[in-house]
Amino acid sequence: MAAPRPDRRALLLGLAAAPLAACGSDGPARVGRPPTRSPSPVPTATPAPRPAVAALGRIEERYDAVVGVAAAGTGGLLLGHRAGSRFALCSTFKPLLAAALLDRDGPPDARTRRLMADAVRDSDNDAANALLAYLGGPAALTAYLRGTGDGVTRLDRTEPALNEHAPGDPRDTSTPAALATTYSALLLGDALPTGRRLLTDLLVASTTGEARIRAAVPDGWRVGDKTGTGGHGSVNDVAVLWPPGRDPWVLAVLVRSRRADGEVPEAAVADAAAVAIRAVGRLSDA
Repeated sequence: MAAPRPDRRALLLGLAAAPLAACGSDGPARVGRPPTRSPSPVPTATPAPRPAVAALGRIEERYDAVVGVAAAGTGGLLLGHRAGSRFALCSTFKPLLAAALLDRDGPPDARTRRLMADAVRDSDNDAANALLAYLGGPAALTAYLRGTGDGVTRLDRTEPALNEHAPGDPRDTSTPAALATTYSALLLGDALPTGRRLLTDLLVASTTGEARIRAAVPDGWRVGDKTGTGGHGSVNDVAVLWPPGRDPWVLAVLVRSRRADGEVPEAAVADAAAVAIRAVGRLSDA
């Protein structure tokens, strides 16, 4: 990551120097609202239809990768493939970070709003680290997620270290089911009463996902997404989809290489998304 642009340095340093949420031996102080329900176990989804499973298997073979997919709407999970497997979060945590701050502080001032735009819309790591420090660090974000009922997603490190991932390492990970469910609760449900419109607009304006889920979405659909890219060939995207005339839903596609030194092209995400979109469409038509 290049050094912060000169006109942003004061913003980054100023926000990072703001008072932090207290952390002690009993763990991070709670941010946002208290839990409305107990933290959930790893969510499960209805398995993808057999033709979709076969198609996703062919995608895994083609790209020598592991593919996790989950779709969720306001009524819960719709379908999944490896939906309970852990994958690296990479930058898909950034909208969750913005949600935690919006929930805790309400409407942001101009400085915080600009950093949120840089972090969510443009995936700027320096802006995300400044916001994370302001929230109270990775443990504070995990605590916020537990308060929303997400008992799976966890953040342990800051950028760029959080992108270093090896299979079996639970740090800085989530599952397709957990991400789809949490994004849906925040952006389509009532888990984020303040700031949902702002966060939605930032995702719709995202500049990093044109070759991922957006590439698979039919013409006429509205899309907002957040990508993530990291170690062990991790290539992710989580998108909110608004099909014309139908209820919106969230699609999470998380991919990692089967080889430690492997790389996975963005087309793997687009191909998996196309399969999921067709499968959800058939479920809606049934």
